[in-house]
Amino acid sequence: MIILEYINLKYKKIIYIGLLGSLFFGITFLIVSGGSLLSTGGYNLGTRVGVKFAAFGIFHIFFMSLVLIVITLKKRQYKINFMYLIFTFIFGILAGSRADYMLPILFLIIIMIDGNIFNKFYINSRKIIFTRLSKIFLLSFVGLFGALAFGFWRHHIDFSFIYLLSEYISNIPSALFIEINGYTIFWVETINIVIKSFYNVIYHISEGYGGHAYGLDYLYFIPRALPSIIRPEYLDSLIFEGMKVDFLFETAEAYFNFGFIGCFVVPFFISLFYIWLLKMAKNNISIFYMSWYILNGFMMVRIIWYQNNVLIRIATVMFTLYIVFYLLRQRWFFGINPIFKR
Repeated sequence: MIILEYINLKYKKIIYIGLLGSLFFGITFLIVSGGSLLSTGGYNLGTRVGVKFAAFGIFHIFFMSLVLIVITLKKRQYKINFMYLIFTFIFGILAGSRADYMLPILFLIIIMIDGNIFNKFYINSRKIIFTRLSKIFLLSFVGLFGALAFGFWRHHIDFSFIYLLSEYISNIPSALFIEINGYTIFWVETINIVIKSFYNVIYHISEGYGGHAYGLDYLYFIPRALPSIIRPEYLDSLIFEGMKVDFLFETAEAYFNFGFIGCFVVPFFISLFYIWLLKMAKNNISIFYMSWYILNGFMMVRIIWYQNNVLIRIATVMFTLYIVFYLLRQRWFFGINPIFKR
C-alpha cells in the first residue's frame, strides 16, 4: 500500500508533529487556565486569560493519537515517546483538570506497561490476558484513588498529595462509604454527582415540572458546537423544558429526550458510530478516522459522564483538521479513500 509505505518513510516527521502539537496545547492550556495550582494557591483561583477557546484538550489528544498510531505501526521507541506524552499531559494536571488529563495518563501507562501490542509478533495467550487484566485492575484501582485524592488536593494544596493518596488507599471503607442523614451510601465524588443528574431528570419529569425533549435537546448540539468566540452565551447553560442540560450524564440525557427506551437506544447508536469510525480507519488505512476513534476513547469520561455534546465538538475539530491537512497536502493523513479528491 502506498499510504503505508509513505507512513513508514515519513514516520519520524509524523511523530515530531504529534509530539510538538501535544506539548504546545499542553502548555497553552496551562497558561489560559490561570497557571499552575502551585503558583495560584488552588483550583480556579488563578486569573484566566481571556481566550474563548474550549478545545485545547481535544487538540492535545489528537496530536497524541498521531504518535500512538505511528509507533504502534512501527513498533519501536514507544517507551520514550510515551514518557514524553505523559509529560505533556502533566501541564493539564498542574492546571487542576482531571477529566481530560488524568485518564489519558492512565491509559498511556497501561499501554506502556503492557507493551504486548508493540511486539513485532503479537502474542495472545490466557496467561498474557490474565496478566494484562491484572495490571489494568491494579492501575485503575490506584488511578481511582489518585483522582479522588487529587480532587481534594487541588482545593487544599497545603496538604501533601502523597499523604492524601495513602490515606485514601489505607482506609478504603471510609473513602468509599459515607453517612448522609443516617444512611450509609457508596460515595465516589464526581460519579455520585453524575448519577444524581439521572434521578433529578426522572424526578423533574415524573413530578410534571417539564416533559421529554424528544430529540430537540440533541439538535442543540449543532449550534453549541460552534467555536465559543462566535457562539451565543445562552447556549453555554441551556435551559430546555425547565432543565439545565449543559452537564448531564449520558443516560440521563437519553432519558430526558426519549424516556427509558432512550437509555438503551442512544448508547446503542453511539456505539455504532464508534464501530463505524474503527471500520473506516481499518478499511481505508486512514489516520484521520483512527485518530478520531482514539480521541473519543480518550475523552470518554467527559462524553459519558456529563457532556455528550463533546461528540459533536470532536467532530467539528476533526473536520477542521481534515481541511488544514488537505490544504497542506499531507497525503498520509487521509488514507486510500479521502473525502475530497483533487
